[in-house]
This record gives sequence, C-alpha cells and structure tokens, in this order.
Amino acid sequence: MDYSFFYELLKIIVLMPLIIFLIYITFNFGEKYLKKLNNKRIIKIYEKVPMGQNTYLSVVCIDDKVYLISSSNNGIRILKELDSKSILIYENKGEPLFGDYLNIIKRKKYNE
Repeated sequence: MDYSFFYELLKIIVLMPLIIFLIYITFNFGEKYLKKLNNKRIIKIYEKVPMGQNTYLSVVCIDDKVYLISSSNNGIRILKELDSKSILIYENKGEPLFGDYLNIIKRKKYNE
C-alpha cells in the first residue's frame, strides 16, 4: 500500500492553518504599521469619489484643515473648507462613534 497520498494529505492539513495564521499576522501588523506611517503625514486623503471620466471629488486634510477638492484634467480647485469636526467619522475607521451621531443631530437642530 502506498502511503505517500496520506503523507501529502497530512502535510496539507497541518500546513494550511499555519499559512492562514501567517497571513492573518501579516495583515494585522501591516495595518498597524501603515496607520503609524499615515499619522505622521501632513496631507491625508480621506475619500476620493469619481464624478465622471477623469473628474473626482476628494476630501483632503492639510495641516489639520479639511477641504473639499475637485480634480480634473483642467486642474485642481478647492471647493469648500469643511469643519474639522465633520471628519471624525473617517478617523474612527469609518465607524462613527455614538458621540459623533449626537454631534450631527445637534448640528442639525441648531441649523434649523
């Protein structure tokens, strides 16, 4: 009887979880490293949305000031300077905290 098939199957069963574990560790530590690199930068791009062919709207933070920017083949324009507090949602991994929701509701009541 040839045991090479069982030996190869055993290697797959043992090595597959090890490979998955190594991939998980790589992504976990890689994400933390990239966040540290991004926090040291002066310019941060929070979101970039295509509006058409070669035309984008971007939310950019430059030296703690948040801007809405339009970029196209014709150039880049600052459309509006946004409130710094409105960007808190993006700084919390895209998951707004309960306090962020309360602040949004308060702003809507004051604006009405």
